[in-house]
Amino acid sequence: MISRFTSKDKVYQELLLLTANDEFMKDVNKLRKKCEKESEYFLDENKEKFFADYSQTNNYQKDVEELRDKYKLSRLYQFPLYMFCDGKGEMPDLRSLKGLWKTDKLERVYTLKDPGVLIDWAEIDPSFPLKAIESQLESHVVLKIYPETTKKDFIEAWPKISKERDRLFGIESIRNSKRANLTRDLFIHKLKNKGKTCVEITKTINGDERFKKQKISYEEVSKIIQRLKKRAKRLGATKKT
Repeated sequence: MISRFTSKDKVYQELLLLTANDEFMKDVNKLRKKCEKESEYFLDENKEKFFADYSQTNNYQKDVEELRDKYKLSRLYQFPLYMFCDGKGEMPDLRSLKGLWKTDKLERVYTLKDPGVLIDWAEIDPSFPLKAIESQLESHVVLKIYPETTKKDFIEAWPKISKERDRLFGIESIRNSKRANLTRDLFIHKLKNKGKTCVEITKTINGDERFKKQKISYEEVSKIIQRLKKRAKRLGATKKT
């Protein structure tokens, strides 16, 4: 059986092919020379200087991002390139690492209901305390997709995605199947609220043309109402899968 060609396989294959691109390797070697020769200093809490290798700085991160953008590579390539440009060896094979490419990871993000609020608030207070406009934010659950993402990726990752969705939305694992008798049961509930007895309700339902295949006995009336109320109290986000 042939194993599936995954997104990780695609990324690794593209990276290997890039090593045969002379211009790409020229750019990589420029970064490697920076990593060998350059370093940056920072001030610690005591205002004393300490030095860090260039590969450990934000500028190196930006250089790798620019390299990725130049060759139109998605963020899935960032970490492999980060390692490759800081070394002298071959392209690292990171396909076995778990959690590196989180294509099945749901995330909660916040957006402004009215983007103009951000502009107005920034003009009032440049420090922009986000907490102060919390009421203006909307919460969304998103799943990142990349150019390499395929339908099969979603299908195979669905158990993990579904589990995380349940956690973020507070979904109960309740089967929310179609209720064939819902119209009848709601009508029974309505009649009961009008003060009708179980016997009267039974005669009304069994004489109604809409419910000719959903006839009941008077002993069932209380059970139907009780079951309906119990289900109504458990309303909320439910799932089928």
